[in-house]
Amino acid sequence: YFAKKYDLPMAVTFHGHDVPGLFPENRWTTRYFRYQTYAHKMFNTAGLYLCCSKELYEIARDRFKIPEDKLRLHYLGIDLERFAQVDRPERDVKIMTVGRFVEKKGFIYVLQALSMIKTVYPNISLTMVGEGPLRGIYDQFIQENNLSKMVTFAGTMTSQELQSTMIDHDILMAPSVVASN
Repeated sequence: YFAKKYDLPMAVTFHGHDVPGLFPENRWTTRYFRYQTYAHKMFNTAGLYLCCSKELYEIARDRFKIPEDKLRLHYLGIDLERFAQVDRPERDVKIMTVGRFVEKKGFIYVLQALSMIKTVYPNISLTMVGEGPLRGIYDQFIQENNLSKMVTFAGTMTSQELQSTMIDHDILMAPSVVASN
């Protein structure tokens, strides 16, 4: 709206969760109805599309028929200099996950893996940073599999808090799956 009204250039960033909302098969779903309603205006107005992965770039090009001169691959990343390697004392392994508690993040698989190795590595720990609709399912899984002493939910964090937490952990697990929707 503003781009056309004020004759301004418009750029769109495809992050991932938004792209399925543009598929015709999702046109009448409650979740994506509003997105679908305005999609044609976006496609007619935007002069630049930033895709945060090669897969999204290819979907935009092949499925949405966006010309390549309007597409840019723009990875969303972090400054690795902020996460310098530190010498760690000999200790039990500390694992963490970060993200919204939704199906496509695949955190249930981290919990399943933890339940499989807990007898071999009884002192391993997992910190789950984030919130989301699957929190109750994770809580139930943790209770049913006796993981309460191994798993901590840390809630949401600022970037600075997250950086400190990452530095204190040995492994960042970042699984990802194709969600059922």
